[in-house]
Amino acid sequence: MKKQSRKSPRHAFRFEILDESDKPKVLTFWAKVKKATRPVQLTLTAADVRRSIRSNGVGNTQKCAMAVCAKRQKDQFPHPVEGYVDWQYRMCYVVTKISAENGFPTGCVAYQHGDEIARLNDTAGGQQKLLERLEETGDRTIFLRPPEKYRPTKQGKQKGLPSGERSPRPAHISSDAMKRPVGARLRFAVAHAGGVKQ
Repeated sequence: MKKQSRKSPRHAFRFEILDESDKPKVLTFWAKVKKATRPVQLTLTAADVRRSIRSNGVGNTQKCAMAVCAKRQKDQFPHPVEGYVDWQYRMCYVVTKISAENGFPTGCVAYQHGDEIARLNDTAGGQQKLLERLEETGDRTIFLRPPEKYRPTKQGKQKGLPSGERSPRPAHISSDAMKRPVGARLRFAVAHAGGVKQ
């Protein structure tokens, strides 16, 4: 029996466009993800924040100050950068390949980071606070690194406690706890007081 090959992970890039009736519509394009193999160092400037403010980058993973910063410094990456960067609270996805047919992402490289700029960016008045900080203290260095290995836990399995008792059974995967917004939806939800872009 032939062993099935494992599918490569995918990342959803979401783009908001206007339909024929000028109503916002979200298009999702899935890109194959490769893990970064070496760290990258970026420098966030006040000019990056100003550009993000002009493009209304609050709660937007592709227009926030760090996404603007990463696109501006595409020469710092050891691979091609094809115009899109999706900056999330812990991860960053840099597009390396786009479709020749429609120009949307088909491949990207994943990096992990530990800065809190995206969270500050999404708070009320956060972009202005970030701009003031950079103008007072100067540019800020941001470090991207290869993602840590993910080790999934078995769902539904109870764990033994030191007292000899068993822990409560974990919530089922379909419970409300597992339906929290993540990625771009999480950033939109944080910035817009609980609203989730569907």
